[in-house]
Amino acid sequence: MITRLDVPKTEESKYWSITKKRLNSEFGLMALVSVTLSSSITYKLFGLSFFDRQLLDRGVDLRRGREYIHMTQIYVGEIESSDYLSFSPETDSDSILKSLKAHQMTEAYIIDDQQNLIGKLSIHDLLGDANYLDSLDREPLNLTITQPLTEALEVASEFVGESIPILEGEKLRGAINEGDLFKKILDIEDSLRSDQPANT
Repeated sequence: MITRLDVPKTEESKYWSITKKRLNSEFGLMALVSVTLSSSITYKLFGLSFFDRQLLDRGVDLRRGREYIHMTQIYVGEIESSDYLSFSPETDSDSILKSLKAHQMTEAYIIDDQQNLIGKLSIHDLLGDANYLDSLDREPLNLTITQPLTEALEVASEFVGESIPILEGEKLRGAINEGDLFKKILDIEDSLRSDQPANT
């Protein structure tokens, strides 16, 4: 029978034992940090896979979900336009003011005989004695028919007013407001839900 004798640890052996544990703990922590950091960098560069990165380079970001991908494929020209008023520059201010009041609107668009947008008019521009053509906003915030819905939402987030003109080149093709954009988003969400298979 072998009897094990417990040899008392010296101060030096205790020191090296503690040091070894600390080193093991520090090495483990360094390894964990390295793995976490490399995973974070890899995800930022490639997403979940290299295939995701290839799609992202082509403008398809799977990380934003199906709704976002679908919205990038919907263009402003496909969104139903709100009601809006447009007038020729020869229209007198009293006629424009009466029409605005009758339709309960505060903005209108001045266009030429080719439907080109000359400027945007506010009801406040009609209240003074000055010629309203001198007060037109000739470079109003606008959208084009070829912009995707995602870009339209970004533009609308900075918009203050009643409606945003939709242009095809210089021609006025319609006008939309924030409500029209949100309605389109809800339509997309409803469409995607209806496409999902029912849970069994």
